[in-house]
Amino acid sequence: MNTDRIALIRFRTHDGRTGVGSGLLVNDRTVLTAHHVAEGTDHRVECAAGPRSVASVLRAESSAIDLALLTLTEPVKGLGALEVARVDRTSVGMLKACTVGFPRWRRDSRHRRTAQVDGTIPTAEGLAYTAPSGETEGLLTLVGNREPGAPAITTGSLLDTGLGTGACADSRSPWAGMSGAGVVLSDTVIGVVRSHNVAAGQNSLTVTPLTALELLPPKVRKRFWAMLGVEDAAKLPVLTAASTGTAASVVNTLPRSVPDFTGRDTALRDLLDAAAGDGAVCVASIDGMGGVGKTELALHAAHRMAAHYLDAQLFIDLQGFSRDRSPVPPGSALESLLIAVGIAPEQVPSELEQRAALWRATLARRRALLILDNAISAEQVTPLLPGNRECAVLITSRRRLIDLEGAKFVTVDTLDEPSAVELLKRITAGTIPVADEDDERMREVVRLCGYLPLAIRIAGARLRRRPQLGLSGLITELTGAHGGLGALRSSERDVRAAFGVSYDALEPDAQRLFRRLGMHPGQDATVTDAAELAELPRDTAERLLEELLGDNLVQELQSGRFSLHDLLRDYARDRARQDERPAERAAALHRLFGRYAELAAAADRELSPLPPRAAAGTGTPEAGEHPDLPASAAGLFPSEARQWLVAEHANIVACAQSAFESRSVHTLTLTVAAGPLLLLGYADDAGALYESALGAARALGDRTAEAAALLGLGEVGRFAGRVAAARDSFEVARALCAELEDGAGLARALYGLGEIERTAGRFGAALQYHGAAHAVCCDAGDVPGQADALRGMGEVAQALGDLESARQHYGRSLSLSEETGNFYAQAYAYLGLAEVEQGARDHAAARERFERAEAICRTIGNRRGLANARYGLAEVARATHDWDRARADYARTRAICAEIGNLRGQAGALLGLGSLEEAVGNGESAVAHYQAAHDLCQQIGYRPGQATALSGIGKAALEGGDPARAVAVWEQARALCSDMGLDQRVTELDERIREARQAYGGAGGL
Repeated sequence: MNTDRIALIRFRTHDGRTGVGSGLLVNDRTVLTAHHVAEGTDHRVECAAGPRSVASVLRAESSAIDLALLTLTEPVKGLGALEVARVDRTSVGMLKACTVGFPRWRRDSRHRRTAQVDGTIPTAEGLAYTAPSGETEGLLTLVGNREPGAPAITTGSLLDTGLGTGACADSRSPWAGMSGAGVVLSDTVIGVVRSHNVAAGQNSLTVTPLTALELLPPKVRKRFWAMLGVEDAAKLPVLTAASTGTAASVVNTLPRSVPDFTGRDTALRDLLDAAAGDGAVCVASIDGMGGVGKTELALHAAHRMAAHYLDAQLFIDLQGFSRDRSPVPPGSALESLLIAVGIAPEQVPSELEQRAALWRATLARRRALLILDNAISAEQVTPLLPGNRECAVLITSRRRLIDLEGAKFVTVDTLDEPSAVELLKRITAGTIPVADEDDERMREVVRLCGYLPLAIRIAGARLRRRPQLGLSGLITELTGAHGGLGALRSSERDVRAAFGVSYDALEPDAQRLFRRLGMHPGQDATVTDAAELAELPRDTAERLLEELLGDNLVQELQSGRFSLHDLLRDYARDRARQDERPAERAAALHRLFGRYAELAAAADRELSPLPPRAAAGTGTPEAGEHPDLPASAAGLFPSEARQWLVAEHANIVACAQSAFESRSVHTLTLTVAAGPLLLLGYADDAGALYESALGAARALGDRTAEAAALLGLGEVGRFAGRVAAARDSFEVARALCAELEDGAGLARALYGLGEIERTAGRFGAALQYHGAAHAVCCDAGDVPGQADALRGMGEVAQALGDLESARQHYGRSLSLSEETGNFYAQAYAYLGLAEVEQGARDHAAARERFERAEAICRTIGNRRGLANARYGLAEVARATHDWDRARADYARTRAICAEIGNLRGQAGALLGLGSLEEAVGNGESAVAHYQAAHDLCQQIGYRPGQATALSGIGKAALEGGDPARAVAVWEQARALCSDMGLDQRVTELDERIREARQAYGGAGGL
């Protein structure tokens, strides 16, 4: 936002106090502000052009329309009229907006300074207020991202009315003074800041849209629009966010409620009473043992309550108590929920706090019902709770979440006998004839099932499938081979008896399929997984899965993906150990692991233009035809391969770990997935695969495979900023590859060590490593390796200021990459050439090359390269004084790097933001960014970044009147640059230190 337009408004309140608010110069003589700022008297305006008197004040006739215009006695030269627009409230989406004002926390002894709040506006959300005419107009909500070092925007007035000293003054919000600040998108005005939005949480502001003027009487309305330069408000430009739905649509993701729900009268009444209560948002937590029917109760209650929550009815499984699946992090759950209610994925913030604030803002005007199923802790669910009292939340968990403040707790036990019998009757209704004397047999069945709903349902399904068995036959089977355990009512053994009955009723192929599904190490299985495990044709496996679904032995939570309840999984594994020989179980897993290895190799080939490197000593399997990995579309980089890896990455890692534990050779073949997973940003998963491969290689005595795994671990460590671990891995791999005469591996180790040295600012050592890697690749005829080494040499030359040498190295790297079709290397060569052009101040050429690199990285799914390209575009924007674009691009870079765990990239984005804030005169913000960048660079050992941050901190200290601190900080930066051999930067710092000492020789002891 152009800070020349930001206005500080001083006035006198009706009781004589001095008040302060903010405003926006919408043209050279008119200041837009809030009605409650303009209510006082003796208004004075201060802006960049100097103080101005106020000739007249135009206020709405009611404070409900919180808008006002001040006319200045003297125009501000050079300011044209800003465009005015309305926000499309019919689409669900997000608009990026910002506001700048004069809050108390930016005040010093002499004057106030501006603070900017960047954020997003949920277009279809907000709060409602009533105009004098009885009509309503929706307020907007700005979910803000505070600048580093800024206090949180929390409860408290945003109008600063000079309360004096003492407790009253301390109770004011540090953001007091922001009232009336204009809210803009680029250079388009949409409204003014009204207050803190309490319902949407901290860092959220309520915004009065300019379209609220339409609620005023015609004469007043016409005067407002005329002063804003608007001839016809009906023809205002409309700002529309990317939409995935409409504001009027009802979002409903609730699974169906079972038609035979029985009992739970007290628990159901407690839930309905809690929802009917007044006051804060209704939160009810349902706890009980696994299989007791918590989710069924929650869904039954939700469907009873749905008529009161017409805007949204949502369900999410938090996976809190799943043996083979990790609990869903709150941030991931919020992302899913936000997307479910219509927020576009690219508009979901990266930080948990911002996601939670956006979630609360999105529900601030909705009557929503939310089921948080299978929660593990209060910490997991608290960020997911809405702030709107018109919402209700039902939580299920095996634990009593006693730390959940304000919740209603409902504990669910096994069914009482009458309810259990009634459940069995409903399940089997119309299937078997039931005489009066059969009540006793019914009671015996449910007793043998331990009165557990899950077990009763499985037993009932058994009777539906074989009605000729009858109750007597069912009891005989329950007390037969798997009997004698019914008296243990609360133990898992009650359930196992029922499981055994259903299992014994299956045909042999279905039994085998059920057992093998329990053996799957991952969280779920596709039809093809099931076919491989059970050694069945795919169509047979699909048919048998349908039968297992009908018998309540498997679940299909997502289309085409099948899983087992935790207790059923345990039972299936036990039956596999009991009924199958170890060799049979091992062969089944071997087939599954081999299939994942084939699919991973196929995905690797689709995502890489070069043949994938096999885990040495094992060979890379050839991929066959698999329906789970769609055929390649036109081009080398289909989205299907990326989608398959994203969907299966957890299963791949689980299979690799299981393969290692069982000493399967596929521990090594599965490692082929690590490269593309690292490319997509799954560093932890790639690391887990390499760790499993390393353990397997050492156990097998396969030194070639050991070297390959070490090289992979080195790359993962370098990517994640774990420098010491990366160096150790590369050093050991280097020695192994030299001993094995593996030229390609040796070159990779040397390149990795060179990159570590370059990151640490030891450029001489880095150049030696890259030169050695290039020589090895030339001797071995390894063209892709030559391209990598040349790129590394270019990066070193660029860091040393030798732009011409850097240009030559990058150009040769690009040529070799184009010869081999290596798009990954091409992208990085373009990035290097772009940085050279940027260093030569040819911003147009730099932008063209950054955009080319970005396009390639986006196509191949290289998120790290995408972040680098976006950072480069931010640098170009900053150099050309396009401040808004630069700030947005730095923020996007930081978000991508945070998502993929790239600490160095985050540090670079912070440095860029520091430089930007320094350039626009926001000294405190610049220092905060520089300090954060310095701390992060110090953590990961990135010394060039440390030096840059210290240089910026020193400059800010000098401009802030602290030359002693400036010199001290610059001397630290100089020592780092001298140690790194950056002579030009040392010279520049020497000159700064000398000038500071000469200019301030008598101050601060210099």
